[in-house]
Amino acid sequence: MATPSVPWVPYVASSPNGIVVGIVGCSGAVGKELLVCLARSSLRISCLRLFTSPRSAGQAVQTPY
Repeated sequence: MATPSVPWVPYVASSPNGIVVGIVGCSGAVGKELLVCLARSSLRISCLRLFTSPRSAGQAVQTPY
């Protein structure tokens, strides 16, 4: 019997100074585009956590934060 698919729901935590954002796969094409979108948005981000695969460990990721 197949298990039903569960839609992906992002988790966003908030703090008094803004929201806490985590991006998984930040060194890939989609992760880089998410960083661009965040930089262009008016969201107040208090903490940005970036996660990569072990293959990308040690790579520098440029952000405006």
